[in-house]
Amino acid sequence: MKTEIKINWLETGCRSNDTVLVCQFAGQSQLQDCYIELDCDEGVVGAYYNSEIGNSIPGDVYHDRTLRFDIPCITAEAANDLMIEIEPILQRVQNGYTSSYDRQSNLSGEYTVDANRAIAEIEEKCRFAEGLIDHIEPGDWFECDSELAETITATTTDEEVAEYAEAQAVNAWNDQQYLDEAEADAWLTDRRDALIDD
Repeated sequence: MKTEIKINWLETGCRSNDTVLVCQFAGQSQLQDCYIELDCDEGVVGAYYNSEIGNSIPGDVYHDRTLRFDIPCITAEAANDLMIEIEPILQRVQNGYTSSYDRQSNLSGEYTVDANRAIAEIEEKCRFAEGLIDHIEPGDWFECDSELAETITATTTDEEVAEYAEAQAVNAWNDQQYLDEAEADAWLTDRRDALIDD
């Protein structure tokens, strides 16, 4: 009996939801990779960022029971649109999936010829997904307009810095760019503290 796939949709409608696939861990210079995932054992599809730093791979992914299709860092709405587009192709993959134990007693996924063709089609569509998020560093955002940075003075309070960082994160998002609010807060705080020291 074939399993009908189920899609876990991402919430949309506000900036915090739309950037749910955006993640940059402390000490890392790049955003985490993102992907569409098909859990063939359960028939469940979703869009996620990689919650692991480095090359750690879960067992079900390593043994091809769960497939991950790399996507650029895109908005939640764009990810939902992509999952709608590839849903019938994902169903072909699911229909052609079986699992069995290999010689090392690992439960591994196996796919029919048509399922493998569908996998290749999905990889191609995911590679050119629309709705990319342009991640901008705080220094680049504030220094491109001197008036933005000059809003912060030696007398600016922590609360005012936080409010300004939040407002600028919203402005950047409206300009189709992602400015991390915490990074913006830290950058503005450093600028304020430097003015105090002067």
